[in-house]
Amino acid sequence: RGRILGQFYALGAVGSIAGTLAAGYLFISWIGTAMTLVAVTAAYLAMAGLVLLEAVGGAPGRRPAIAGVLAILCLLVIGSGTVLAARATACDRESQYFCIRVEDLTDQVGARTNLLVLDHLAHGMNVRDAPQVMLSPYIAAMDAVVGQRFGQADEARAFFIGGGAYTLPRAWLETRPQIASTIAEIDPAVTQVAAQRFWVDTSRFQILHADGRVALATQSSAFDIIVGDAFKDLTIPHHLVTVEFARLVRDRLSERGVFLMNLVDDVRRHHALVAMVRTLSEVFEAVEVWVAPEQVAAGGRSTFLLVAARTPSTTDRMEDSHGSLWLRWPPDQLAAKVAASGAPILTDDYAPIDRLLGATIE
Repeated sequence: RGRILGQFYALGAVGSIAGTLAAGYLFISWIGTAMTLVAVTAAYLAMAGLVLLEAVGGAPGRRPAIAGVLAILCLLVIGSGTVLAARATACDRESQYFCIRVEDLTDQVGARTNLLVLDHLAHGMNVRDAPQVMLSPYIAAMDAVVGQRFGQADEARAFFIGGGAYTLPRAWLETRPQIASTIAEIDPAVTQVAAQRFWVDTSRFQILHADGRVALATQSSAFDIIVGDAFKDLTIPHHLVTVEFARLVRDRLSERGVFLMNLVDDVRRHHALVAMVRTLSEVFEAVEVWVAPEQVAAGGRSTFLLVAARTPSTTDRMEDSHGSLWLRWPPDQLAAKVAASGAPILTDDYAPIDRLLGATIE
């Protein structure tokens, strides 16, 4: 009995490993999550049928009838499951990376506007007839920082880690046409949706469908602006928050270059924010945190804008294109908070960003 039980456990372990790999690398990318569940249900039903046929082995006359009934049941499960999956999915399109959904915000905004949702997180809002309008506050703040550092006429080269709705590079075509943008967007399906539903002329940019860090490492010339905006759901890919990544960013920046990164954290604890400041400070001479006072006053989770460069900003306050006020966290207070926090320096070997962000959620 022990030998048989061991064989069952071994087969179960092999099945679990094979099922995990097959789901992640084959079925979800081929037929989507909903249809993968339908296929698993049909497989369970088929296995139950084999057990039932074995149980009636002493009555061979019943086998054809039972097999026929089970075959019909499997077909019904697959057919009805396919219909239900098509109706029940929350995705307009399911790629190998994301559940992609487009929501119409025209009624709320008062102009033709679409919102891009990847998995559970909003990744950009574009107004069809007003590309210069940046409805996301942190996008408008990034634009304001660039305006402060480069003015309105300076030519510049920008590299975006994450495309999403391509909101900022699309806006710059209208407001800062002197900026040449290269965008690393890992998911070609996101770019296709941006072109089809978000009025993005993708021919105006150099687009690299690759991981942002890998794509940046392949670039030989320097950029004046590097934007890190690659949230996946509520967290950030680990390899885009480490000191090794920060060194790569600095190596690809010009002398006047600036690195911009948004980070969502809890306004009371700042676990992830402080760790990012300490990590970037290992590489950059000036690391700043910009906050919108009204967001902080609301409590809970807020979006912070991190700015890293060789030189600090020349002001402590700025207004974005909507007239919203952004304040720089006083450098001495920020330095004291980082020193007292005991926050880790994030590395390729140790980057618990999920835990740091998760600690902000009650």
